[in-house]
Amino acid sequence: ENKDLIPCKDFAKELIVKNVPSVAIYLNQLDISKLENYTPESAKERIILSQFLCACYTGARHSDILAMTAENIQGEYIIYVSKKTHKEAKIEAKKGLAELLRVAQLSTYADSTFNLCIRDICKKAGINDKVRIYKAGKYMDGYKYDFVSSHTGRRSFASNLASLNVPIREIS
Repeated sequence: ENKDLIPCKDFAKELIVKNVPSVAIYLNQLDISKLENYTPESAKERIILSQFLCACYTGARHSDILAMTAENIQGEYIIYVSKKTHKEAKIEAKKGLAELLRVAQLSTYADSTFNLCIRDICKKAGINDKVRIYKAGKYMDGYKYDFVSSHTGRRSFASNLASLNVPIREIS
């Protein structure tokens, strides 16, 4: 048992299954490419898409994206302190991230508005695979875009790294 493998205080507690498990979706690289090629139809779509792509590229929570600026980019990395955990994160900065952050800072939307808009963008971009998820104790069928939310960008970042066999310690 090596406690340094997983960076958490109580590994056993972290592994306890919650009362209501869930299976959520993430966007794969092809889906993210569709969003990168989508042309926003309004300023709101442009801002929300920029915020979402920042999450896909950094793994940051939506609240952290809203606090980031291009000044967080230092050399080849974006460095920020998580509002939730108060821990520093250092992630390789994808080309074009500074411009996305500039656009992302133009406005803030309520979570419900953000989620409806990003789902609509995903639908228009052709992210329409049929999926089955397990949420709130029941199976739900629909299109992938039906289940996208602000947290999907963060989940996509981690899932795509895992699919590339990046060690869990580095992802965390």
